[in-house]
Order: sequence, then C-alpha cells, then structure tokens
Amino acid sequence: MGQLALAAKITHVPSLYLSELPGDRHGTRQDAIDGHREIGRRCRELGVDTIVVFDTHWLVNANYHLNCAPHWEGVYTSNELPHFISNMPFAFSGNPELGRILARACNEQGVETLAHDATTLAPEYGTLVPMRYMNEDQHFKVVSVSAMCTSHYLNDSARLGWAMREAVEKHYDGTVAFLASGSLSHRFAQNGLAPEFAFKIWSPFPGKLDAEVVEMWKNDEGVGFCAMLPEYASKGHGEGFMHDTAMLLGAAHLLSQQRNFAGTVHLIFQPAEEGGAGAKAMMEDGLFQRFACQAVFALHNWPDLPQGQMAVRVGPIMAANIRFEIRVRGKGGHAALPHTTRDPVPVACAIVTQLQTLVSRTLDPVDSAVLTIGKIEAGTVENIIPNEAVLYGTLRTLRDDTQATLVAGIERIAQHTAAAHECQALYIHKPGYPNTTNSAAEAALMAQVMAEVVGPENTHPNIAPAMTSEDFGFMLQQVPGAYGWIGNGKNGQRGTSLHHPGYDFNDDNIALGARFWDTLARRWLEQSSASA
Repeated sequence: MGQLALAAKITHVPSLYLSELPGDRHGTRQDAIDGHREIGRRCRELGVDTIVVFDTHWLVNANYHLNCAPHWEGVYTSNELPHFISNMPFAFSGNPELGRILARACNEQGVETLAHDATTLAPEYGTLVPMRYMNEDQHFKVVSVSAMCTSHYLNDSARLGWAMREAVEKHYDGTVAFLASGSLSHRFAQNGLAPEFAFKIWSPFPGKLDAEVVEMWKNDEGVGFCAMLPEYASKGHGEGFMHDTAMLLGAAHLLSQQRNFAGTVHLIFQPAEEGGAGAKAMMEDGLFQRFACQAVFALHNWPDLPQGQMAVRVGPIMAANIRFEIRVRGKGGHAALPHTTRDPVPVACAIVTQLQTLVSRTLDPVDSAVLTIGKIEAGTVENIIPNEAVLYGTLRTLRDDTQATLVAGIERIAQHTAAAHECQALYIHKPGYPNTTNSAAEAALMAQVMAEVVGPENTHPNIAPAMTSEDFGFMLQQVPGAYGWIGNGKNGQRGTSLHHPGYDFNDDNIALGARFWDTLARRWLEQSSASA
C-alpha cells in the first residue's frame, strides 16, 4: 500500500540556526542548511506526505515513543543549549493516523512502543531544526520518534525501524521518508574550549573514524558497517548511542541491499525448541517442499566458549534424547505390616541402582551416553506403603544404535528387577529429538567461514560434542547442513550456563552473528555456483 521513498542520516546541530542570525556564526552552516533544503526538495519530488524523524534529542527511559499530534506551533528555547537555540518559532502538522499504525506494528514485533497524539508534548530540536529548512512551508506532516534510549538495545531499535517500514508498506496509504537525526561521533569540548572546536571534531580518532564510515556508506558497505555499529557507537561516543542509526538501518534494510550473489537464501525462524519440537512440526508441514533448500545451517550461542570464539564439527555435535517413565506396581498397606505388602519403593530404588550399570557395562567405553533418573514419586504419607512408585528419566546418546541398545536394557532391567520382588514394572517411552549430525562438506564450510570471521585462532573446527539436544536434528534428517556454536562468555571467560537464572545473552554477538550469516550465505552460494 504505502512506500518508503527516502531514508537518510541527517544533522541537527544548533549551529544551523545560529548561522541564520547576525553575528560571528552568520553563514557558517549555509552548506548544511542548503543540504536540508535539498532533502526537502527530493521528498517533494518523490511525493512524500510525511517525514518520520528518529530524534536523538528525545530522551526516554522506558518504551519507545512517537509524537504524532495533529499540529504543533510555538516558540522553542533549548534547555541544553539556550545560547545556541532561543526563541525559535516553529509550526507544522503531525500525522496521528500514521503514528498509531507505526506504534501498533512495533508492538506486534515485540518492541514496546507508545503513540502520543493527545498531549502537550512538544518536539525536540533534533526534529525542529531539520524541519525548519526541509519543511518551511509546512508541506509535510511530521512524526517524531524517541531515539535516545537509556535502557534499550541497538538490535531493538533496528527491529523498530524494520517494523515501521513494514507498517508503511502494508498498512499506510501514503509515501514516507525516514530521517535519522543525529551526529556520528559526538562529544562536547570542555567548558571554555568550545570556540576552539566550533569547526572541528574534538579528537583525531573519532574524526578519522567518521570519515571512514562515510566512505563505507558511499561504497555501499552496509554489512561491514552493521558489524561495527555497536563498538562504533561506544568508542565514537555516537549521539543518542546511535539508536537513530540502528533504526534507520532496520528501515533501510541495508543488509538486504547488497544482493551481489546468485541464488536464494531462506531465513528460517525455528520455534519451540525447548520441548515443543518446533523443527519437527515445520518438517511435518512441508517446510523444505515449500521452500526448497540444498543446505541448512544453524547457530546457537554457547556459554562454554568465550565471546569471539566459534565452534563446529563433522558428525554428531548434539545428542539424541528421549524421556521415559518406569511405573513399579506392588501392593500397598500399613507401614507396620510390611509382610502383607509388596513395597514398590525399594524395588524402584533397586532399579535405579541397576540402571547405573547400563552405560558402564553395556557400551563400548569410547561410545557416549548419559542416563539420568531425575525424579521419583511414591506415596502420600509416611506411615503407608504405596501401591506404586514412578521413576522419570532421560537418555541421551550420539548414535541411534546406542539408543536402541540402552532402551532395551532399561525395559529389561525394570521388568526383571520388579519380577524378582513379585512386583510389576511398566516402561513408558517418550520419543524426543534425534542426533544433530553435521554433514562433512557443510561443517567444513562453516568452519572456514568461522575462521574468516573470528580468525583461525578463535575457531574450533572439531569441537567435542555436547550431550544436550536440539530439534534442528529433524531438519538435518531431510537436508544436509551444519549446526555450530558462537561463544557467549564475557571478558575471555566461560559464561553462565544455559537455563541458569544468571544467564545473560552477550549483545556483542548481534553484530558478529549478522556478519557470520551474511558471509556464510555468500560463500555457500559462491561455492554452489562454481560447482554447477
């Protein structure tokens, strides 16, 4: 329905306004003013009706916010820099309809966002300054978005931008421009030194960094810039923590613009991995029949490795797992009369003890398996022998034949041990996940790309397998592929284990993971094209 016609990173420095006024600064920012007017001209040519501004001077602490009142008019003085911007008149219309559409779309994508169209909330100068030159005749409606977020992540801001673009294209009947209003490197000179730095960057390092970034943009190096954005925002003191830039990248889909490859890449979002077997449901739904894939790859964060390291292996990398119950049925009665009963509790305990010999005395010592009884239920009160005791366990193996051998052994030990005590044992099998087994060619390619992205010294191409399970194995039963790990620990150390209350995803993996996936897709397609 709608269209995103233009996306741009723009400045809002207060010196633009000073440049209009009589005095030492008169005319010093005319080039920037002319640039803003040129953007306004292009927006008119493209038929833009509303400009959405990601404003790094709108500071928020919770949620994202949109200012989309029907109209604003007033006189603005900056509380931050009253000697730069004072008594500046402004007037333009908002777009409540679009603001509500954008907020709804963001919330649907899990980014908490509020639209404000019925308050006295006024725009900040990150919006007011560029609109003064782009929108002098009030031709465009304006929606202002909070882009200085003290408690938000850059990937959330990117997702917000992506959701807003999708909202415009699917739910808005009009044409929109997105503007990220904020500096690149951004740091004020110390008090008393401001005049000296009026026309130069405060330090050579961010100056050179900014120049390199501009060249990257000119050369369409969107992937490389996305990978460096989090560190750049920190070390370059990016204005508003560069949330406006992340929003703009999400909206502009820079990663998808470098389509200099031959082939098709399908992005698979695998749901319900933890016990829900989402991958199995996708296979049953005909995923690879509907979206044909020659290879499939997956990456899981791994706290056992420090962040910045990656790992893969040929063959099984994650175990198959099943769950089971053993119901031991005896004859209950009073605790004072045990001879009249057939107590299932000691029988269940005997079964647990005997099961511990299965792995150690049945399997080849170089084979791997883990058998665990994690839960025992029996009885209601302490002075009654129950009729039944129930054992709950899991079995994890790297080979299908090992699993079959041990399942047969569990059932045999349970039944024979129970029979020896004149009880009965019922084995209940609960199928789980298959092995996650990497094919040789795909695992080798993944290791090659890992070495390219993090360096050979940080790549483990033959990591030992883990006895945890992953339903990605269902996909590998239908399509060759590989499953790897990306380290999650901080400061060069192992991280807190998965499923632990102290676990925390390492945000440094966002950019690293994005670079890995982009490189892997391109390398596989290059390889596939060369061999065709």
